[in-house]
Amino acid sequence: MNIDLFGNIIGYIGMITCVVAFFMVQKEKPNMILYNISNLFASSCLLISLLIHMNIASFSLEIFWIIGSMYGLIMAIKRKNKNIKK
Repeated sequence: MNIDLFGNIIGYIGMITCVVAFFMVQKEKPNMILYNISNLFASSCLLISLLIHMNIASFSLEIFWIIGSMYGLIMAIKRKNKNIKK
């Protein structure tokens, strides 16, 4: 498999995961841990794709999206653990 095809496949996987994550939060009570993991995975796939087909603005956005997803994941885990201890 050539690198261009690999980049496109990874990019599409990331895009589909991002869209699925968006629809997950439209639910009344979304699973925020799963949502943030999905966003982290999607952003990582898109970042890999952008390493092959560079677009600096999109690359920068994905870096911030990864950071936000990691922060959201940590906060969701903390909230879940706090609720379990009650």
